[in-house]
Amino acid sequence: GVPEADVRIETSDNLTIKKDRNLYYTVRASSPGEGSITVSGGNLKPATFRYRVKRFPDTVPRLGARYRSGTIGNGEFKAQGGIAAVIESFDICGNCEMVSYNVVHLRNGQLLTEITNKGARYETAVQPIINAARPGDTYIFEELRFRCPGDSVARALESLTFVIK
Repeated sequence: GVPEADVRIETSDNLTIKKDRNLYYTVRASSPGEGSITVSGGNLKPATFRYRVKRFPDTVPRLGARYRSGTIGNGEFKAQGGIAAVIESFDICGNCEMVSYNVVHLRNGQLLTEITNKGARYETAVQPIINAARPGDTYIFEELRFRCPGDSVARALESLTFVIK
């Protein structure tokens, strides 16, 4: 019952608010803890809403359904499209993005290729390296970097190592 022009929205110091379009707003937190949003205006009595602000946990790197290093079939390995950053057991829905990772290809203990991939999906230059997999080859995905909503810089994950069988 309050005209939009009369609505006032105030946030606690650790929150910022941005109007996206009519009556839609995006709120971002700068630090974990508690935050509050107060809405008032016109004849509306001020109403304060308190929120628990949590940081996204570290993600789990996955190659398809594989989230642990180990052996993998040649066909299964080649069928994957890249490394994903997956959030597990968290009470907030959200997506984190894989920023980059290095792909290291070893054959008989010798380094064949080392290349950096940007994003989750294999880039054009990386796909032929994956397709070259043969039984006995080792692939190491290292220096995995991901970013979740609210992160100012990318975070690192443990590497994954797969031996092709």
